[in-house]
Amino acid sequence: MIAEILNYLGQNDIELCLEVTPKSSILTPKKDWRFTDTMWMSIQSMEKLVAKDSLTISKIFDQHFAISVPNARYLPVEATSDLFLLQSDLYTFIEDKLTRNTTRDNPTDPSIQLGPVFRNVNDFKERFKSIPSIVGLDSLKVTGDVWFGAGITLKGEVNIHAGPGARIVIPDGAVLENKTITSQEGIGEISS
Repeated sequence: MIAEILNYLGQNDIELCLEVTPKSSILTPKKDWRFTDTMWMSIQSMEKLVAKDSLTISKIFDQHFAISVPNARYLPVEATSDLFLLQSDLYTFIEDKLTRNTTRDNPTDPSIQLGPVFRNVNDFKERFKSIPSIVGLDSLKVTGDVWFGAGITLKGEVNIHAGPGARIVIPDGAVLENKTITSQEGIGEISS
């Protein structure tokens, strides 16, 4: 779909295009029923506007339009827990489209709650050698100083809590299914 949008913009001298999706909640005020997900902009048009010092808020582009696209086209990434889902084996890109793993039985995404030490993207990346397999996961809650090895599989409900001053390292190849781990000693019971 991206190629089609770019071709249309180029062939029709469109300077600005917004992709918007309808809000899903019926509680959303009518005046705010759409939000912008992607903005396509002509760099040449921007350069001309900057050169002419013509960047007034009320009207910037003469040739513009919006495309209504389905909500399924997007998964918002507002926190590292969202990034965790998208980087996992739960989703993959097929022909420029984000596609859900068909081997997952549950139609909803697992609940992912990552503690404050995972909030920064660089810290998040450091704490995972690789993102665990989560196709069979229902929920994950991680708090405290927790580190993940490579090739880990999470299933069912998994809770990992490292208390103050403690560190938990989940080893490479571990399989955690319906587990609550509160100390490094609890790792010994993990199958791999």
